Amino acid sequence: MKKKIRRLTVGGNKYVCLIEFTEGIIIKLSPAEDKTARTDVVFGRKAEDGEDSFPERITAVKDGEEVSFMTDRPAGAVLMLELLGEGCFISRKTLRVDGYGLLEKNGYRITGIKNGLYW
Repeated sequence: MKKKIRRLTVGGNKYVCLIEFTEGIIIKLSPAEDKTARTDVVFGRKAEDGEDSFPERITAVKDGEEVSFMTDRPAGAVLMLELLGEGCFISRKTLRVDGYGLLEKNGYRITGIKNGLYW
């Protein structure tokens, strides 16, 4: 299992990101100043995917523009932080958000999911 803490700056705010590979992939996000406030963005494995795979690259379209990002890279975490917006971090609470639903709620239409393999 791969775990690596990343430090990100989005909109002048500092965050900590941890990627966890379980039943898909979980992007765990916290403000740097309060790590007890956490939002987990979950990209679950689809039923037809193999047991040792996770959704590695997601391609989506919004307003005719295609966006493609890797869920296990900082660029994916930055996009999730931008989509979550204000109020997604509450001290001593962990919020769990469906990543696919978050994209669709923000006007993205998912056009492709490429799976990667756990190593």
